[in-house]
Amino acid sequence: MKPVIQQMGARQLGWLTATILITGSFSASYKEIIRVSGIDAWVTTVGPMLYSLGLAYLIYKLATVFPGKNIFEICRMQLGNVGGGLINLILILYFWMLLCKDLKGLTIFIKTMLLQRTPEEILLFTLFAVLIYFGRSSFEVAVRVNDIMFPIFMIMVATLPIFISNEFAFRDILPLFNDNLGEFAVTNILTLGSYGDLIIVGAFLHMVTVPRQVHTSIRYGILFGSFTSTVFILITVAVLGPSIGGRSIYPLYMLVQSIHLTDFLDRIEIFFYSVWFPIFLFKIIATYHAILNGLSSFFKGGNPAFFNKTLAWIVLLTSNFAIRNVVDLLAFVKVMPLFAIVLPYPLLILLLVASRKRRSKGSKSNTGKDTPAEGTSHTKSEETNADPKKNRGSEPVKPFFERMTYPGIVRFATIMPVISLISVIVGYFVGSSSPIAANICAGTFFFCLLAGAVAGHFELAKVTVPPQNQEASSTQSGKEQGLSESN
Repeated sequence: MKPVIQQMGARQLGWLTATILITGSFSASYKEIIRVSGIDAWVTTVGPMLYSLGLAYLIYKLATVFPGKNIFEICRMQLGNVGGGLINLILILYFWMLLCKDLKGLTIFIKTMLLQRTPEEILLFTLFAVLIYFGRSSFEVAVRVNDIMFPIFMIMVATLPIFISNEFAFRDILPLFNDNLGEFAVTNILTLGSYGDLIIVGAFLHMVTVPRQVHTSIRYGILFGSFTSTVFILITVAVLGPSIGGRSIYPLYMLVQSIHLTDFLDRIEIFFYSVWFPIFLFKIIATYHAILNGLSSFFKGGNPAFFNKTLAWIVLLTSNFAIRNVVDLLAFVKVMPLFAIVLPYPLLILLLVASRKRRSKGSKSNTGKDTPAEGTSHTKSEETNADPKKNRGSEPVKPFFERMTYPGIVRFATIMPVISLISVIVGYFVGSSSPIAANICAGTFFFCLLAGAVAGHFELAKVTVPPQNQEASSTQSGKEQGLSESN
C-alpha cells in the first residue's frame, strides 16, 4: 500500500511542542515540584528549558542532514536494520510508557474529581475509542483539531490570572530565594522528566521539510511552554500556598476551583477543563501516532493505520494493569527524569556522529562533486526577506521585533533563557542577605521568560512568511534596485 504523504506547518509544530511540554506536567509533576521546592517552585523550569533548547538544536541538525525523514527512519539508515531496529524498539517502549502514564493519569483524574461513580475501565474504554478514531487517519487530522483548541487555551492562560486575582496572597511567595541551590538543582532534575517528552517531536520530522522551520518551531514551543508552566506554578503557589499546593494531588484543579466571579456563578472549573481536556488528549494522540510511526518503520512503505486497532487494545490493557492508583502514578513520575537524561541526548548525538562519519567517507569517494548542504536553499531568500535594510522605503515605523533581522531575533531569544538562569543563581546567592535584590532577580527572571516567548513568536513569524509575500518583497526590492541604478 502506498504511504500517505503527511505535512505539518511550522506553526502547528510549534503548538505541538508547547502542548507536549505543558501537558507533560499536568499529571502529578506540579505537586512534587511544589512539595520539594516550596516557595521557589516557579523558577524551576529554567534548567529543563535550557536542556530542551539543546535538544531542539540536535533535532534541527538531524533534520538538516536527513530532510523528510523521522527519527525512526534515521535510526535504520545510520545504524542498520539490526542496530536501528533495536534503538527504534527502545524508543517505542519509551513512548509506550509515556502513553500509559498519560492515559492512566487522565483516567484517575476524571474518576477522582469529575465522575466519581464511573468505573475506571469505562473511562479507559472511552479514551480507547478516541485513539482508534484518530489512529485510523493521518496525524494531520489531530493537528488541525489542535489548531482550533490551542488558541482558546492560550486565551484561557492569559485570562486565568485576571479571574483569580482576588485570591492572590503574595505573602505566600515571600521571601524569595531563601532555600539553597541544592534543592533548586533537585527540583530542576524532577522537572526534567516532563521535558524529556520532547523526543516525541522526532517522530514527526518528516512532516516538516524545511529544517530552519523545524528548529524555530520547536524553540517557540519550548519558550512558550516554559513560560506557561512558570505562570501556572506561580499562580498555584500564590493562591494555595506551598503547603496546600505540595500536599494536594491535583493543585491545578484546586486552583481553578478557587475562582469565584460572583456569589451565584459557580463551577467555573468545568469550563476551563473543557478546554484543557482536548489539549491533554492531543498529547496522548501524538504519542500514540509516534508509536504507530515507529511500528511502521519496521516495514518499508508500511501504513501506520494498519497497526491501529491491535495497538489500541494492547495499550488499553497495559495502561490499566501497569498503573493501578495515584501512588503508582507518582512513583512513575519520579522515575521519568532518569529516562529523560539517559535516552534523548545520547541517541541524537549517536545519530549525528554516525551521519558525520558516513558523510566523511562519501566525501572522500566523491571529491570532485560539490553538493550543497541540505536545507540551505531557503536561507538566502529568508535573509533577504528578513533584512529590513534591503526593503527600506517610506514604510511606517514597525514594532521592535519586526525591525530586527532573523539572526538578531534568534540571538535575542537565545540570550533571554541564559539571563534568566543567571538571575536565578544570583538570587540564591543574595536572597538571604538582601530581599530587595532577590525581588529584582525574580522580576528579571520572569521578564526574560516573557521576552523569550514573545521573541520566539516573532522568530516563528519570520520563517513562516507566505511564498507570495516573499515573491512580492523580492520583486519590490528588485524594482527599487533598478530605479537606484538608473538614477
